[in-house]
Amino acid sequence: MTTKLMILVCTEGKETEKAFLKQVMKVSHISTGIVRFRVKQGAHQTLINNCVKQRTEMITAEHIAEDDIEVWAMCDRDSFKGKYSDLKKYADTNNVRLAFSSPQFESFIIQLFVEFKRDYKGKKLEGELSKYLKRTILRDGRVLGNSYNKTDLKWVSKLLDEKPSMLNAAIKNANKSNNQTKEPFLTVQDLIKRILQFKP
Repeated sequence: MTTKLMILVCTEGKETEKAFLKQVMKVSHISTGIVRFRVKQGAHQTLINNCVKQRTEMITAEHIAEDDIEVWAMCDRDSFKGKYSDLKKYADTNNVRLAFSSPQFESFIIQLFVEFKRDYKGKKLEGELSKYLKRTILRDGRVLGNSYNKTDLKWVSKLLDEKPSMLNAAIKNANKSNNQTKEPFLTVQDLIKRILQFKP
């Protein structure tokens, strides 16, 4: 399959999404030059607008063609009151792909461990993730982690290094959450699948 020169991922959040994707790239040996990040780019339509702006700036700064950059807007539902279909249409109109998590990105992370269909969010969802981190035993007999921390996702590469099939399982689990009227609803796995196409 042909690949673009690079992927630009713009996120509304500061740390979690980028940290997770960096760990996936690390364990998959994907060059950091292929996937670029711009964090804290606003939410929803503002995020999509900033994707367009960042793409234009990258084209100018790096002297590359627009077709050589594939741009993704990565966001959670958060306080978004509109319809996902309208947001997707706005992204498509601006040639931006949408990696969406509802209610939040951790709704995808927990899919690494189990097909999780509850509409938990915030501390409740993070508490559930902590339970799975404590239950997962590494080859050396240690537990994967004690508690979930949004800014420290180094455990992801340890987990995927020992159990690489868990990422494919998470993608399959997330694909089953494709009902826009129920949570969790996820399309972030489409971005992860795309990044994995750059695996050497």
